[in-house]
Amino acid sequence: MRARILTAVAAMLLIVAAVAAITPGVADDAADQRLGDLETRVAALETRVAEPAESTSSSTSSQQNNVSSSSSNSSNNAYTASFSGNGDREIELEIDDEGTYQMTATTTSVFSADLEDDAGESLPGFAIETEDAETVTRSGSLEPGAYVLRVSATATWNVTIVLIAS
Repeated sequence: MRARILTAVAAMLLIVAAVAAITPGVADDAADQRLGDLETRVAALETRVAEPAESTSSSTSSQQNNVSSSSSNSSNNAYTASFSGNGDREIELEIDDEGTYQMTATTTSVFSADLEDDAGESLPGFAIETEDAETVTRSGSLEPGAYVLRVSATATWNVTIVLIAS
């Protein structure tokens, strides 16, 4: 009789262990959310680190429709523009100095970005497409003028454009 009881208890424990292993827990969902929040904060910090410290002569900052942006130009021809948002966006920007620019995108999901000139033509070297959360960098030459950054995304993202050589 005792053997039957022990066998029945062992069988129930095995069933409970199997169900617990198959069913995702609430802790996993909370950990995924915390990881997503952390990735968003890291992207914002990366943007702040990329900005030159002495860039104080011209600075703008705006927030509209879940998009925040900032840009700066200083007397040493440094240019940095940073944009972050959630979802699809079209952002107009003005380049004053000819040179080589680097565009870095930090994403949390499916993402694509393209830099276009004022005629709507895609500029070589700046197209970014990714299926996963990652940081991607592209670079190319830009001349002074008006440009549009077109972003297509399903979640949060951050794009920084920096003049690296004039």
